[in-house]
Amino acid sequence: MKKLLLFDFDGTLATAEGSIPFETIQELKRLSVNYYIGIISGRTLSFLSGIARQIEIEDIILLGEQGAHIIYPSSLPPEMSLKLSLDNKLMNSLNKIRTTLEDKYGTLIFSHPTFTNLGFFLNKNIDIEEFKLDFLEHIKDYIDLVNIYHQI
Repeated sequence: MKKLLLFDFDGTLATAEGSIPFETIQELKRLSVNYYIGIISGRTLSFLSGIARQIEIEDIILLGEQGAHIIYPSSLPPEMSLKLSLDNKLMNSLNKIRTTLEDKYGTLIFSHPTFTNLGFFLNKNIDIEEFKLDFLEHIKDYIDLVNIYHQI
């Protein structure tokens, strides 16, 4: 029976530029002979599907949006697809917060298009402290439900 090896994408499989080195792809292919390979990321499944096609491992398992959406194998349509069921009120609130901040900051932010989290990439011209305060103000009712990560 094959065991499962899970790898994070950003900063583990991929370089800071977002590409997977040729040597890493070759090692994943070698490991896939004896193990199921899975890639887990906060990124969307559509992004991970593109990566899986480049890796060329047929039965790779993809876990997107911090594991909230899983498909196996990565080929479409997958044999198995699992999606975390989120509370509609929470999902609507996430979308409202995202839209409010996008409307206010326009092209100074790019919102990561996921359904389970709020991820923003900030333009170098944005006042980061102002954005953080706005963000915290909008999520104050959900602060006990979230983890906040800040990377510069």
